[in-house]
Amino acid sequence: MEKVLVEITAPAANLTYDMLIPSNIQIGEMSQLVASVLSQLSNGTYTSTGKNIICDKVSGTVYEPSIFVKDTEIKNGAKLLLF
Repeated sequence: MEKVLVEITAPAANLTYDMLIPSNIQIGEMSQLVASVLSQLSNGTYTSTGKNIICDKVSGTVYEPSIFVKDTEIKNGAKLLLF
């Protein structure tokens, strides 16, 4: 399984983490997993709304939940935002 190293920021909780993301999952599934991890790492400071959105921090591209990570521009070193 190929993985991508990305930087994910959750502005609502002022949190930024580097994470390895599997490239063969959909963006929607990835956002749920990331939200769960951020909630655990922040001891509840970050709470998911269940309607998470992932976008590129540099370009502002909002990724559709049904698209697979491998079919996007998300590559090693990408900076993403979780809303």
